[in-house]
Amino acid sequence: MQLGPDGALYIADFYNRIIGHYEVPLKHPGRDRERGRIWKLTYKGGTGRGSRGDGLPDFSQMDHAHIITELGHANITRRMLATHYAVDSEDEQLVRHIRRLLNRGDLENWKQRVHALWVTERSGVLNDAILGDVVHDEAMEVRTHAMHLLAERKDWNKTQQNWVLLALHDDHPNVQRAAANALSLHPNENHIRPLIQVRETTPDNDPQWLYGMRLALRNQLRDEDSWHSLMGYDFSEIDAERIADVAMAIPSESAGDFLVWMASKHEVKEDSLLQFFRHAARYASREQLNNLAHLVPRKFPNKSELQLELFQSVRQGLLERGEGMSPSILNWGSQMVRQIMQKNITSGETWSYHTIDGVKNTPNPWFLQVRSSADGDRDSTFICSLPAGGESYTGILRSPIFKCPEQMSFHLAGHDGYPDKPRQKKNGLRLVDSISGQVLQEAYAPRNDTAQPYTWNLLEFTGRNVFLEIIDADEGAAYAWLALGRLKPEVIPFPELSPNEEGKRLVSAAQLAGELRLNQYIPNLKEWIVGPVPDASVSIAAAKALSRLDEANLPARLSDLLQHSGKLGTAITALRKAMIAETHTTQRALLSEMVGMLPLRYQQEVMNLLSNHATSTGWLVTQIKEGRLSPLTLRNQVAYSKMESVVSGDVKILLKEWKDSLPAPNHLLQDLIERRSEGFDFQNANLTNGRALFELACSQCHQIAGEGALIGPQLDGVASRGVARLIEDILAPSRNMDPAFQVYLITMADGEVISGMPRREQGNAFVLADASGQELTVNLSNIRTRNLVSQSLMPDNFDELFDDQQFTDLVGFLLHDSSH
Repeated sequence: MQLGPDGALYIADFYNRIIGHYEVPLKHPGRDRERGRIWKLTYKGGTGRGSRGDGLPDFSQMDHAHIITELGHANITRRMLATHYAVDSEDEQLVRHIRRLLNRGDLENWKQRVHALWVTERSGVLNDAILGDVVHDEAMEVRTHAMHLLAERKDWNKTQQNWVLLALHDDHPNVQRAAANALSLHPNENHIRPLIQVRETTPDNDPQWLYGMRLALRNQLRDEDSWHSLMGYDFSEIDAERIADVAMAIPSESAGDFLVWMASKHEVKEDSLLQFFRHAARYASREQLNNLAHLVPRKFPNKSELQLELFQSVRQGLLERGEGMSPSILNWGSQMVRQIMQKNITSGETWSYHTIDGVKNTPNPWFLQVRSSADGDRDSTFICSLPAGGESYTGILRSPIFKCPEQMSFHLAGHDGYPDKPRQKKNGLRLVDSISGQVLQEAYAPRNDTAQPYTWNLLEFTGRNVFLEIIDADEGAAYAWLALGRLKPEVIPFPELSPNEEGKRLVSAAQLAGELRLNQYIPNLKEWIVGPVPDASVSIAAAKALSRLDEANLPARLSDLLQHSGKLGTAITALRKAMIAETHTTQRALLSEMVGMLPLRYQQEVMNLLSNHATSTGWLVTQIKEGRLSPLTLRNQVAYSKMESVVSGDVKILLKEWKDSLPAPNHLLQDLIERRSEGFDFQNANLTNGRALFELACSQCHQIAGEGALIGPQLDGVASRGVARLIEDILAPSRNMDPAFQVYLITMADGEVISGMPRREQGNAFVLADASGQELTVNLSNIRTRNLVSQSLMPDNFDELFDDQQFTDLVGFLLHDSSH
């Protein structure tokens, strides 16, 4: 949209009837790259109030006085045209006339003075005598443009520099912002202290002024030498904060060193510390990094969670920097792992988090919170499932086992669905016999934010070994939480740390044990694998760490299968035993027994997880030979490609023979696509079930209506593809793959093969997304080969995941939600 010199508005409308650009091929004939429309809007007004504008100006036919008048026209387009004409016409008499009027202050309004200023500057006749008057002009618009003009000059003399520094204290924020912008384009160590001083009075509610000040200060400090001018400067804490604020945007050693110094000398908020240390880890000198390793434990001796976060920030920064950890940093990490590993968490005396079968897995929602009760108590601690932003999170928190008392009282707060709807009985507390699993007592959410009292009479169960389960099975976005507190008698203590934080802490410790190659903690990791542990994610992290410490432990590479313990109870128990077995021979023997228990769907996962090394691929081949692993797993093209890349000779030939002997997958798949396309009936789709299936199987990579992740294509508007194309894209994801979502097959220096979709490069770190939607980071220097493959990251086994009705529900949901 442009304002024309005639007073009309002109709007360019590049007409294109293609709306859903992602779904329509680039060569589609409906795409129009040649035609468009320009709309002209003029003000008509009421009777007697119409306006036809001023007509089109012809400056070549105007005298000097008329052109100078045009410099102050109300229409900025005309003012700009007059300015350009005055400069480009090379009429020296006109320019001298304008300069004389500007010098004498004889121009009528600020618009004329602003444009006269630019005419004289662009014509090379503006001197400091005139400019000195302009920077003190009564109109803030003129003073602002004086700063813009100085910003564009390459060099300043001392007088001009002082004008800009004084303008930082102007009465009008526009002038101040323009001065800050000018300083940002002219870095000089003499600007640093004035900017720090002015920053003290910068209002936080003026984001433009604040940004301009921060940008100006940042640009002064980009030069390494400028940091030397700060030496000996007596920083107040607030001054240091201002510098640290911009130092995080400066990729230099001095900036990193300053952040470490800042953290050692002043109190810093925890969230800021994380940012400081991550930046320092990437850019600070080795000396300061070693200081960091000593500083953090000394500054936060009793905050292991914060220390873990800071250490991970340092580790990530070093990864992006392409450097290893120094002995001091390694020792810091080791000490943290030791402190956590010393605590016995597998004694059965800890609260443990469990997922709920049939409900989408979510982060652990349970945390400690002080809540009010109906009897007026306001200071009691509750275990609650309402974390910030996580009301739809679900799960069971199970207490340690205890002897059942004769009576138990407690308070519950929370909800069980919308108040105007019937109770769902999804959120509540139950008492369970630890031997038989029998539910002895139940209580449901009171549907009240204020905790209400409950009492159980337990005489008939007194003395039994029992445990409590706090259950939140409601995936709703509101009225979907529960809180338990004030348990009497105190047969079991509440957790010392919020359960969701405890799980994260233990997961971090397990990850560090693996990454730092701390073999002395293998026994602890094995204990965490068999449990009980506060969170299933702890067992998974322990198994992953064990696989790093003992690369020949094949069962440990199947850590992701541990999340299916509810569905694969016996097989997962066997897998845990295989993981902790003492010898590799025993591990593989137990693993062979375990894979024979798995249905094809989970055998496919085994194939995916073990097909990235020659050794484990050889084991897979043996399992197929001996009949424990189905040859149909070779239809998994991702796994087959990885296996093919790590084997050779007879094994490679054998794999191809097996794959070639399978029923033609394309024919089977095409028959399935056609059958489900022709048989699809939207009226038979259960949209509620379809949404649940989408959340379980698709949302970790795809987003629809703002819900889900954006690893793969966004699915709003996917209904426009039609039923047949949509079904084909689900069942055969590699057929019509967008190049933007192609997959890399990466061979690491140690022979491991990784597949994933590239997300970004950060320094020496290459971040990919895997088939589960999770990000994984590899070191670029450890990559041997990196090749694009013509296959989708999306699993190609949706025909096995869902039966016909479930598939209909899922497609119905996608068609319905994406069309709205």
